[in-house]
Amino acid sequence: MKGLCYETIEISKIQDGVMTDYEVRNSPNSQRALIEAEQEGLLVVFPEPNQLQLDFDTEHQYNVYRELYPIIDKYYSIMEEQVTPSRSGLPHRHVTVTLGITLNNYQRIAIQACLGSDRVRELLSVIQEDNKDPHPTLFLEKKPAQLTEGEVPSELLLGE
Repeated sequence: MKGLCYETIEISKIQDGVMTDYEVRNSPNSQRALIEAEQEGLLVVFPEPNQLQLDFDTEHQYNVYRELYPIIDKYYSIMEEQVTPSRSGLPHRHVTVTLGITLNNYQRIAIQACLGSDRVRELLSVIQEDNKDPHPTLFLEKKPAQLTEGEVPSELLLGE
């Protein structure tokens, strides 16, 4: 993708997300994600009331988040940050940010969207929250045994 501007790449990723990653003909719901996790042997990770779950597809999105980090820290007191490659591998990342405050689902989704998390995912999360879905935000992660050596998060290696 060298030579393409970030806007072109972002529009392409949104189109891919709308056409392939998400079932837009049906109402988005967490039940589909739970079934996928069971079928593929994935770990389902729900956010705690004080956590953000950011889904970045590009290095650029992650870098935008890094630039906004001081604002989030100043107003929401970042207590912890965990960064792991998503199932697709780098540069796709899942970032869990633990804050010093409790969030409602709409606050979580709005902040995640502002920080550059996957736009399609966050829009569908709003729809899920509107539809009273019990889990409008969640991650599907590889279980630790499924991670390859280069994907193992450093915090999992500390016990070695």
